[in-house]
Amino acid sequence: QQAEQLRLQAAARAQQNPGGDRQSVRLLSAAQQNDAEQVRALVESGISAAFPNTVGQTALHIAALWGNVEATTVLVKNGANLNAQNTMSGGTPLHMAAGSKKDNVAGRLKCTKIIVEAGADVTITGFDGRMAWQEASDAGEQEIAAACCPPGTMCPPCGT
Repeated sequence: QQAEQLRLQAAARAQQNPGGDRQSVRLLSAAQQNDAEQVRALVESGISAAFPNTVGQTALHIAALWGNVEATTVLVKNGANLNAQNTMSGGTPLHMAAGSKKDNVAGRLKCTKIIVEAGADVTITGFDGRMAWQEASDAGEQEIAAACCPPGTMCPPCGT
C-alpha cells in the first residue's frame, strides 16, 4: 500500500510538471557526476533540488548512492528532500548511501553525515521494513550504520 501511494504521488508530480522529467534527468546526471557547479546552476535556473524522476529518485538519492559529497552538499543547502522515498524500494537518500555497492565508502559516509546533520529522519523504513542503518550494517559498512542509527535503537554498530 505504501508503494502504491508513492507511485501515485510520483505520477501526480509528473503531471504537474510537464517536461520536468527532462530537467530531472539533467539534475540527476549532474549529481551522479558530482558536478556541484552544474547542480548549483540547474537549481538556480529554477529546477527544484527536491524534484523526483518517475520512480521517485531525486538527485540527492543519486549523489548519496555514489558518495558524491560536493553534489550532496549543494543539494542539501538548496532544499533537497532529505526524506524522499523512491517507488522502487521505499528507499531514502540515506538508504541509498547505506546500501550502495559503490566503492566510494568514505564519500558515502560523508554524505550520510551531511544528510543526518541536516535533519533527515533516520527512522524511515523502506518497503522491506528496514532502516538505513540496518542496510549499512548488513553490507558490512559499520561506520555508515553508526552514522545513521536512531537514538535509543538496538544498534550493534553504535554499541547500544
